[in-house]
Amino acid sequence: MRAGILRDRIRLERFNIATDAVGAPDRQWQTVAEVPCQIMEQSAAREFYGTGTETAEGTVRIRMREFPAEKIDPAWRAVDVDRGDIYEIVAISPSRTRNDITIVARHGGIKR
Repeated sequence: MRAGILRDRIRLERFNIATDAVGAPDRQWQTVAEVPCQIMEQSAAREFYGTGTETAEGTVRIRMREFPAEKIDPAWRAVDVDRGDIYEIVAISPSRTRNDITIVARHGGIKR
């Protein structure tokens, strides 16, 4: 993979439940890694009406180099560092050469 196409940066985050000083559950997203990537918008998008508001949802493909430190879990999320968009990971597929990963993710709509 050529480094020139990796113009975007995402932050991979995992959901973490810990306890605070009082002992109450503290739910937060914990940063796993911040990596360069290529975010490619898909042409398919959908709009729907729910809970009294109109909502739009799109799909993106995020291409990045694999990193051996962690295996990406579909329960994680990706956050665009520059724009602040939050992507919910739908599928993860390694390439044939095993040096890059393509993540299919949704953005917009109802967020977790």
